[in-house]
Amino acid sequence: MELGEGIYLVKPGKVIYDEVSVQYASSSVVLIEDGELILVDTALEEDWPLIEEGIRRAGFRPSQVGMVVNTHLHPDHTGCNHRFQAEHYAHPLEIERTGLPGYLPCPSRLSGRVRVMETPGHVEGHLSVVCGGVVVAGDAIPTRRHHEEGIIPRIHTDARKARESMRRIAEVAEVIVPGHDLPFRVRR
Repeated sequence: MELGEGIYLVKPGKVIYDEVSVQYASSSVVLIEDGELILVDTALEEDWPLIEEGIRRAGFRPSQVGMVVNTHLHPDHTGCNHRFQAEHYAHPLEIERTGLPGYLPCPSRLSGRVRVMETPGHVEGHLSVVCGGVVVAGDAIPTRRHHEEGIIPRIHTDARKARESMRRIAEVAEVIVPGHDLPFRVRR
């Protein structure tokens, strides 16, 4: 699904809650073409066939991806990172928190039209990726319902920062790609 010029939803996210906790979660995966192919989040390992198919449907091959950017380093957003022989980027606080090797600190600008905004709250080192009016929000806005009802992520490190990040995303977005739901247009 093309979300904007050169911006493709490779795989929508999904989450299943019960009354107490998250039972299942797999992130949205977005491909952005801007001179270089940028992949935002890589879901779970079990999602690889869908991711591979989605990249091909967009007209590319997985081997063409030059940059993988993770909104944060929870496993439901990084499961297929190893499938890409590309530079892997995350927020320095996430790299430090997890101690995972192989990540580079994410720059504030990824290409001519793609930038990164810090959106802490779910975790301190959370990033959202902005391309034109499309914001790949990761778990700063897990689902459409979170946005529409002003609900902060169930899992969060700082409620105030989570609310502020949601507000800032809504201010710049025309389309939000939530971490675990289908993309949606922002109503003004």
